Amino acid sequence: MAPDRRENEEYHAKIDLINAGGPVTVRTGPCPSCRTNHARCNHRTVPAILGVGETSRQAAEDLLRRLNRQKHTVEDRWHRDKVEAAIADLRTFLDAAGGDTLASPEPG
Repeated sequence: MAPDRRENEEYHAKIDLINAGGPVTVRTGPCPSCRTNHARCNHRTVPAILGVGETSRQAAEDLLRRLNRQKHTVEDRWHRDKVEAAIADLRTFLDAAGGDTLASPEPG
């Protein structure tokens, strides 16, 4: 039987990320487990990989590092192409932000 997800904050946070517009999504706010404020960034194509940081820019850069590591461990070409497309989208996202820190997490 599937676990009860009604009270699972992490599950609902992931659903919120998937439902947001654009291939790269960034959310700021309290962590469901530790309650400290930080940013979370993911890409719709590979939602299981999550970048985290004090600012949205740091979260996006963390996701870029994770995706670069992931592309070397993907076994088939189809998945590797998906990861490489996500990396390209994330670089475009970071370039568009320029030197901005993007949105900083809201204080608790």
